[in-house]
Amino acid sequence: MLLAHEIDVILVRHSLSGRAAGYALEAAGVEMRMTSAATLAEVIGHVVGRHGIKVRVTR
Repeated sequence: MLLAHEIDVILVRHSLSGRAAGYALEAAGVEMRMTSAATLAEVIGHVVGRHGIKVRVTR
């Protein structure tokens, strides 16, 4: 399903190495990045914070 959307990067909390999903993503050229973030809001906060962008994330 993800590959159908032509993704470039996926953030994962646990390694997909040695698993079917990991093999499929790797074969498709998708970069897998580890994150310790527990929520999407945290991921967004980390990404925009690194670029000096200030945003307010609401639920």
